[in-house]
Amino acid sequence: MKKFFLISLFALVNITCYLIFNSKYQAKDFCSQNLCLLIQTKRKYYKLNEPVYLDVRLINNSKRSYLVYSELIHNYNIYFNIQDSFGNTIPCLGIFPEPVMRGLCDYILLEPNEYIGKIIQLNNKDIGCYFYKGEYIIEANYEWGDIFLQELKGKGEVLNKEMRDMFWTGILKSNEIKIIVR
Repeated sequence: MKKFFLISLFALVNITCYLIFNSKYQAKDFCSQNLCLLIQTKRKYYKLNEPVYLDVRLINNSKRSYLVYSELIHNYNIYFNIQDSFGNTIPCLGIFPEPVMRGLCDYILLEPNEYIGKIIQLNNKDIGCYFYKGEYIIEANYEWGDIFLQELKGKGEVLNKEMRDMFWTGILKSNEIKIIVR
């Protein structure tokens, strides 16, 4: 059963990457790093004021394991870049999460070909990305830096070099997707 699940997950990741790589709106560096950030919607067309849900996935496409924060949180480690057809940036003015000291128990070991994900509604009060009629290009960034490792040290967590090397830090850009609001 576990073997079937792993084979299915591997096939899903490969099919998804194939579809993204053949997309007209792909980011050039998408999936070129050890982790990749994938965003997708179920549909391309939406009615005005209709909820726009975005499936966000952080995928480990390397041959090694990484310690990553266990949740994708808007304005904490996930940020959205949305542009209209004129190139104007659409701000996401939602709530910013309270800074919380995170401990090691808040991290997970993301094994090769595994992912963490979340469905996020972009146009609600928490995220605050509002759309008018028109076309939009959406991209997400995942960011995790050394400052978070300093948080752990500040909480008294002891990290040896081997453990520090297991943490993934950096900035990832997702693929770009296009939606149309009518």
